[in-house]
Amino acid sequence: MIENLIIGAGFSAHMAYEIMKKKKYSCIILSPKKSPIFLNGYNRNSLFSNNKILGKKSNSFTKIKYNIKKKVKIHDRVISGGNSSIWGGIINLNNLNYKSKEIFNELGIKFQKLNFQTTYSKSNIDNLAQLINFKGKIYDSSEFLKIDIDGFATRLKIENYKIRVNYINMSTNEERHVYAKNVFLAVSFIQLIELLNNSQFLKNNSVLKIDEFDHAFKISFLKNFKFADKKNVNIKYNIIGAIKHMLGYQNKLNLFNKILGFIPMYVDQTFYKKKKTLILRYSENKIYSSESFKFGDSIHYNNFQINNLHINRYLNSISKNLYCISMPASKQKLPGPISNDILNNISNILSYD
Repeated sequence: MIENLIIGAGFSAHMAYEIMKKKKYSCIILSPKKSPIFLNGYNRNSLFSNNKILGKKSNSFTKIKYNIKKKVKIHDRVISGGNSSIWGGIINLNNLNYKSKEIFNELGIKFQKLNFQTTYSKSNIDNLAQLINFKGKIYDSSEFLKIDIDGFATRLKIENYKIRVNYINMSTNEERHVYAKNVFLAVSFIQLIELLNNSQFLKNNSVLKIDEFDHAFKISFLKNFKFADKKNVNIKYNIIGAIKHMLGYQNKLNLFNKILGFIPMYVDQTFYKKKKTLILRYSENKIYSSESFKFGDSIHYNNFQINNLHINRYLNSISKNLYCISMPASKQKLPGPISNDILNNISNILSYD
């Protein structure tokens, strides 16, 4: 039997693995090494396959039928690296404990403060930094994390004091299973819902809620934050930074920045202090929502609740050895980057602070 099983291979899976390693806990990673093209019994869902042109391509697979508005944009990246394979790698150092910073240092990951010369961006918040790996590239968990079981988790079953995890083997497309004492779900919001549904952990007529700080992009011709509201978090990208962010390109473009970086045109990304909540209703293998506002374009949705219970309290009622450690389980305190909130949530669960 596996002592600790992490399902997923993105930022949260990697951080949990590193903390467990420090605590000398044995740990196994279960995740597809590559994004599958076909999954037995699942439908390929283009609704959640939000890829960037130059980023790693990923497919979404679901069994549930989703009836949600087009303005709702949720990402489901079933691939090693998860969102970290296309993100901007920005973190708020002020909201990060010392032990967490130590993990990055030991991995050779540097905190590069935002500036137009190296990150092609600037913020009205001094504590924001970009995570840069030893190659000078934006951090991607797939470059650090070794996947032990190349599989796609399909369902869970509680059997006495252990958890049975069924998964599709990526080589044979056949279903297999393993047993684990503790299971840590480091999966996307969509795959979390799918796993709960397939495991019969979701009750009919359940109400699902998830939060996000309001967010917007706009073009600007001002280099500084003269009119920026201090209550909000603003990240200003020069023309090279904006192109990189839009395309999901994670390598340096210093030469292009020297040639084009002087152009007085910028893209302002603003995270507002105002929160909004997406409400989804689950009934008979269907999820629907009547919400018509924009949601999900920040990719920072968090504080997932089922019938007004936080996801980890909900999972705790099923098994005391089942946890969610990915972004939906984090509780974002301030607008802006959410990576520090994800890491702090993992540290709290694993008592590493």
